[in-house]
Amino acid sequence: MDDRDEKAFLGLVRAWSEGGSALVCARIRELFSDRTVWVQPGLPTVVGVEAAVELVQTWGAAFSDYELEVRHVASAAGAVLIERFETFRHPDGSVYLELPVVGVAEFADGRITEWREYYDSAAIPGLNR
Repeated sequence: MDDRDEKAFLGLVRAWSEGGSALVCARIRELFSDRTVWVQPGLPTVVGVEAAVELVQTWGAAFSDYELEVRHVASAAGAVLIERFETFRHPDGSVYLELPVVGVAEFADGRITEWREYYDSAAIPGLNR
């Protein structure tokens, strides 16, 4: 496994806390192809760069602060797994959502071919399931 894939996926996962939606979208443009599939429980599966960017641009209205704790990173055979804990806060500092997440990104030639997220979508307020 190329450790550049690990660094790339970590950079994507950390992008929101480092630069918000603009940085997430920039990293998606670097790492996704028009065939990349992104699967998240409770959200529509998106395919391709533009669909992923459109989805990301809808985020952020319900929270004003985001904290990320990366707990574990592992990689093998073209895939990178990141376990993380995310905390979203309201403008007054109160917790909007705390969410443990595991994400798996499969890579080919330095690009993500599929990104699957695993979390309890029932924990997300107002999410259509």
